[in-house]
Amino acid sequence: MSKTTNKQQHNKLYEALSRKPDIAKGYTKRTKEEINLFWEELKTDLNLLGPPIKDAGTWRKVWLDWKAYVKRKLTENQLEHNATGGGSYKKHSFSMLEEGVIQLTGLQISTAGIRGTISYGVTNQKAVSYSESSIIENKEPSPQRIESPIDVSMTSERESYLHSQPSTSNKAQVSNVHALLERQINMQKEFYENTQKYYESQQKATDELLLSTKKIYRGIDKLCDLGKNYITIMKTHTSIKEKLLKQKVKIKAQILEIKKSKYGFQNNQDSESD
Repeated sequence: MSKTTNKQQHNKLYEALSRKPDIAKGYTKRTKEEINLFWEELKTDLNLLGPPIKDAGTWRKVWLDWKAYVKRKLTENQLEHNATGGGSYKKHSFSMLEEGVIQLTGLQISTAGIRGTISYGVTNQKAVSYSESSIIENKEPSPQRIESPIDVSMTSERESYLHSQPSTSNKAQVSNVHALLERQINMQKEFYENTQKYYESQQKATDELLLSTKKIYRGIDKLCDLGKNYITIMKTHTSIKEKLLKQKVKIKAQILEIKKSKYGFQNNQDSESD
């Protein structure tokens, strides 16, 4: 697992501390509990962007070392500038994030006009120091390798913090990793359960819609059957009506024939009597 802080974590670290400039600078009137809570909450956000995964104390040290690194570059630029009298010299460049750190913590002001011998770094890191006399006399500065245990510009802040915090053990780091993994698993489990409930509700709604559709189709089938029965009845009624009409016409014709026959018989009798 990588131990190097990635770009997303650096961005998140700067973004969070830019909202708390007093904590970023290391000079704050906040209580110790407030500061610890801030770093605990930030630790969770940073670890979600990992690896690497660190505890709150280690992330706080990352910020301190980052400030020390940027300040060391500023100081070396200032020393080189003073040594050359403003002439050309090898100058450290700064990224946009480092420029943000400088503005946020006021490092440019704190390193301006440095003329003495100052060293920066972390444990077992060698720094370059220059003597004040060589700078004043405009002589070529001779670098001296010295052991720099910590960033002296951060002594009051870092020493008070380091003395107040116990050293982090591997067991504590493993515990933090397990806690983070457990949280991720619980989040995934909750997402799966919510997704399953959603699909179950969708399936239930689909089943209800299908059942309603089937009922509608059955109703339509019944209407069709009723329509067919009605047509059959109407056909039968019409057929019977036609038969009755024919019989009525036939009867009338028979009555007419009978009347004609009767009238003819009477006429014959009248003629015979005459």
